[in-house]
Amino acid sequence: VETFQRTLDLRTGVLTRTVRWRSPLGDAATIVLERFASLADPHTLFIRCRVTPEFVGTVEFRAALNGNSDNEGLAHWRWLEQGPRADVLYLRNRTRQSKIEIATAMKLAAAQGEELAREVWDAENTPTLSLTMRAVPGQELIVDKFVAAFTTRDVASDSLTDAAVDRVDHMAGWPHALSDNVAAWDKEWQRTDVIIEGDDEAQIALRFNLFQMLVAAPRDDGRVNIGAKTLSGFGYRGHAFWDTEIFMLPLFTYTAPHIARNLLNYRHHLLPAAREK
Repeated sequence: VETFQRTLDLRTGVLTRTVRWRSPLGDAATIVLERFASLADPHTLFIRCRVTPEFVGTVEFRAALNGNSDNEGLAHWRWLEQGPRADVLYLRNRTRQSKIEIATAMKLAAAQGEELAREVWDAENTPTLSLTMRAVPGQELIVDKFVAAFTTRDVASDSLTDAAVDRVDHMAGWPHALSDNVAAWDKEWQRTDVIIEGDDEAQIALRFNLFQMLVAAPRDDGRVNIGAKTLSGFGYRGHAFWDTEIFMLPLFTYTAPHIARNLLNYRHHLLPAAREK
């Protein structure tokens, strides 16, 4: 790895990684990876990989669904099933304690460049697609990965896999999906942004924290809270603290009452269990 840069666009939620890489034989390429979880559709996720080779040959892209995720050694899911549906791969798992099922599905699309071969690897709990493209110096290759995720809190168990596969199958292309995501974030920032003049460090710090709150908040669900490590941080294993009401709720009370309502409804649902404890 000769250079590496990672940037997060707080305005759109797009994470970009740029890598200049050289092989042991001296072949070089610039790789740009962009990804976002759509704010416009919470069931969809997108990754775009751009490779600009400086050699003649081939480039192989490998993309998978990984059910082996863990939190500091504690596995999240049990494997149930997986398989192909035309050009879509799906994976189905169940959470170990709450028994909630999740189905994820994905497909790869060659957006630019000459596709030479495709292959499916049916590795248990990590179904993988391999896509090989021709490499020509200076000619950028673009491959898009589209992912959908549904749980049995969204749809009935017997419709779960179909829901994920169908959503991936009918996804619009990268430009349309990105445009919808940007539009959704524009509305979010119009409602919540705070402008600080004369202190750039304070401004970016505040917006970064606002971004973390906005991606972790339950927009359409009154049955979940903001976790102690927010959306995906390791530690506490999903536990929620009363810090939500003390520190976080005021932001949503003033800027997004519908989210504040969800957070309070979460506590209301749990009052019988809290009394029992």
